[in-house]
Amino acid sequence: TYNIMTRLNLLEDQKAILTAKKEVLSSKRGDIYVREQKALGEALAGFYGVFPEDVEVEVTRGSVYFKMAHPEVKYKKELFNLYLREDYDFENTKKSYTGIDLSYYTTSTRGIDLWELKRLEMLGKIAGVVYEKHDEIVDAANAAVLPFKAEFEAVYKELQDIGSEIRGVENLITYLEKEKIEMDLNGQGV
Repeated sequence: TYNIMTRLNLLEDQKAILTAKKEVLSSKRGDIYVREQKALGEALAGFYGVFPEDVEVEVTRGSVYFKMAHPEVKYKKELFNLYLREDYDFENTKKSYTGIDLSYYTTSTRGIDLWELKRLEMLGKIAGVVYEKHDEIVDAANAAVLPFKAEFEAVYKELQDIGSEIRGVENLITYLEKEKIEMDLNGQGV
């Protein structure tokens, strides 16, 4: 039983070390993601031009969200969104994105709703940009994210490997715990 306990303690230590490595890699992956999104935002910013100062533009994972304060709510309300269409054949095309989708909602207003009229005016501008510069925008997005692809893949591979190691250690721990219980039940314990 003492030998099993020693081995269990060593395996628990090994698991803790591997788990710490996994956390570092997860943080590294998060950092790559933040840098990629920043690069994507910077690459696309020149295309949609200058909107009023109160328009917030947020880029996350291939999506560009346009929001603006609304007088009737306490949060910034969605104006419209651009979605970069992902290319799932990256190995062959070497492109992350194949196109752009413009997402917006329709509504009706009573009288003159300045916020909605302003939103529609900006929607028209962004629609014109997507129409006129679609291919340029997609190319710029692909160029911005491509340098991060290899970094992501390397970290992802390391995370997979460490995950496999952790599962292997956990399986050994389970096996030894079971063995210890059986020894204790058979009277060979402490």
